[in-house]
Amino acid sequence: MLKMQSNIRSGCNVRAVSREIASCLGRGSVTEAMTTTVLNGIKELATLKHLKHLTQTHIDSYVASLQEKVKNGELTGKTTSTYVSALNAVINHTNKHIDMNYRNLKTVSAQENGLAAGSAGPVLPTVSAKVHNQYKTELEDKYKQTGDISHEALKHIVTIARSTGLRIRECISTKFYEKDITKGTLELTKGDGTKNSRPRDVALTNEAVNDINNAKQFMKENNLSSLCTKATRQQMSNFVYNSNRAFERHSGEKYSFHMERRVYAQNQYKEYRKQGLSDQEARLKVSESLGHNRIDVTYRYIPK
Repeated sequence: MLKMQSNIRSGCNVRAVSREIASCLGRGSVTEAMTTTVLNGIKELATLKHLKHLTQTHIDSYVASLQEKVKNGELTGKTTSTYVSALNAVINHTNKHIDMNYRNLKTVSAQENGLAAGSAGPVLPTVSAKVHNQYKTELEDKYKQTGDISHEALKHIVTIARSTGLRIRECISTKFYEKDITKGTLELTKGDGTKNSRPRDVALTNEAVNDINNAKQFMKENNLSSLCTKATRQQMSNFVYNSNRAFERHSGEKYSFHMERRVYAQNQYKEYRKQGLSDQEARLKVSESLGHNRIDVTYRYIPK
């Protein structure tokens, strides 16, 4: 029997395994690309170097990550159904060819896990202005009580997330102090923590320009080049998430950065429609600013 590859240590290894899986199925570059995406997604969640070490726990964690992305509006059921198909190809390949005496991994049902086409669900909720301001006031109070500038930095992060639609890691990583926003556009590069290191331009309103300038003043006063006030970006991310969860617990309100992000999406869509753009044109421009480049994602953010 021909020995199959199982090493997924490097990007080259992952692509080689993906080509092998696609070839065994008699399929081409589309299946290969989707399989590569799935394998990289699994590797992001766990230190996995060989398919022979793939377990049901790895699979369940990856499925949970897809469910979370659907919940947050990052992916639609149409997209995740293709991911599940590629995931099952990996599972079947592993069961059949990799340490087959020990492999009995279960394939995944997209329908049962809410990952099938048509599983997108209704438009996801936003953060009301009342809750947004309540959280900012709380952060201001904590800063006054503790003197920890991380609370003040988070207040700026929350503000910028709402007016620009940036993700948390982008709000933390972007060196706003070095950005020229005088033309009403924020140019993000791979060094700004963008998803998959893809650069993009974010359309800014006058409010967003003012919010970023206020953050720049805060950075100048505290000798910062970004809104990361901890030793590492991961520590800052942990601080942000813990603060968000604490606010949810004692306020009884639902809060997340994706909810702030949807406010930006809806406001930008309305602005583009006022400018005379069609529904599809407005959705595409919003999608590009959000870093998705797919209109279907906007239907979880913006009502039809």
